[in-house]
Amino acid sequence: MKIVTDPYDPEVGYKLPKISTKILTVSHDHFDHNYIRGLNSYQQLIFGDTGSFSNAGIKIKGYASWHDNEKGNLRGPNTIYTYEINKIKICHLGDLGHELSPEDVKAIGKVDVLMIPVGGFFTINSEEVMNTIKEINPKIVVPMHYGTEESRPVFEDTLAPVEDFTSKIQQQGWKIEKGGLLTLTKEKLNKLKDKTVFVLDYK
Repeated sequence: MKIVTDPYDPEVGYKLPKISTKILTVSHDHFDHNYIRGLNSYQQLIFGDTGSFSNAGIKIKGYASWHDNEKGNLRGPNTIYTYEINKIKICHLGDLGHELSPEDVKAIGKVDVLMIPVGGFFTINSEEVMNTIKEINPKIVVPMHYGTEESRPVFEDTLAPVEDFTSKIQQQGWKIEKGGLLTLTKEKLNKLKDKTVFVLDYK
C-alpha cells in the first residue's frame, strides 16, 4: 500500500518522481503541496478534507487548522492528517502556522511518527516547533519544509536549514539519524530507546 502526501511542483527545485499511489492527501491548496497532476495515477484523493476515511485497512483522519496564526487570514486553511497503518500512527502537520490547542492535541491522540515543518516563516517558528513536538510527544520526528540549496532560488533565505532544528533538538537529548528510507514496524518502535529525529534525504 502506498500513500503520497502533498506532491510538490518541480518549480520548488526538486524533481518529482513519476509514481502511482493508492491514496493521495493534500494538506492545502498551494503550488508546493498540490501538484496532483505530477503523479501517474491515484485511486483516492483527499484534498484538504476533514473527518475520517479508510482504504484497505488504513485509517486516515483530517483535522482543520490554519496556515498562519491569524486563522487563515494570511495564508488560508491547512489540514493535519493522521494515518494508522499496521498499528503505527503517523501525523503529517502540513504547513501548520500556529501552535495546537489542548483540544487539538487530544483529538489527534497518541502519535508514533510526527512529520513537522521546521523551516519557519511560512509555518510555525522554532519555539512553536519545539512546543508542538513536546505536546504531541512522538517517538520519531521527521522534519520537513526547510531550506536547501535547491529551494533557495524560489524561497531565497526565508526557510531555515534543517540543521538549525536538529542542533537545537539534539541539545534536548534527541538522537539524529539520516537516510533515504525510514522502515518501521510496531515491534521496532516498541524497542526504540531514544527519541529520534530522522532526516530524510531529498536528492
